[in-house]
Amino acid sequence: MLDESNKTFESKLWQEQFNAMDRAFKFEERKCIFVVALFSAGGISSVPNIPDDFAYLYFLIPLAAIGFDALILSQKYAVMRIGCFLSENSNYDMEREWEKFVANHREGKMRIGTEIFTALSFGASFMMLLKIKYHGNIEEVPSLAFLWFVLLLTISRVSNVSRNRQIANLDKNE
Repeated sequence: MLDESNKTFESKLWQEQFNAMDRAFKFEERKCIFVVALFSAGGISSVPNIPDDFAYLYFLIPLAAIGFDALILSQKYAVMRIGCFLSENSNYDMEREWEKFVANHREGKMRIGTEIFTALSFGASFMMLLKIKYHGNIEEVPSLAFLWFVLLLTISRVSNVSRNRQIANLDKNE
């Protein structure tokens, strides 16, 4: 029979797991809103008689996407970490089996969902800057723009590889 303190602890873990999933979802929503807003604001520069400075917002889009990815993935990792703990320590056999099953059958495509959106954000903002450079109002898009995007892509890739290793290590411990 479960004692009351174990029931309370497990219910707190479940609540924390739910809260982390909810925070991850809200960060995903905010990421989409923020990226679309930056694209929209950057697009204002193509309107006649509007200052061209708005186009420089395209440089912020990949940075915002990477920042939100870090927030989203930290919450998803928290959910997985709680699941890993419950797979070993739950008072319910069915829950332990479920958590072990989930660890062995992760949805790989879901894991890269945020990465795909970030990659699309990178590509679209880079293409908009190229369009502005060659067909737009801005005389000169800084030549360091390419290096900026390469740096951000490198940071994004390194953080994704690191996250995947953390998840693999967590699954290995189960």
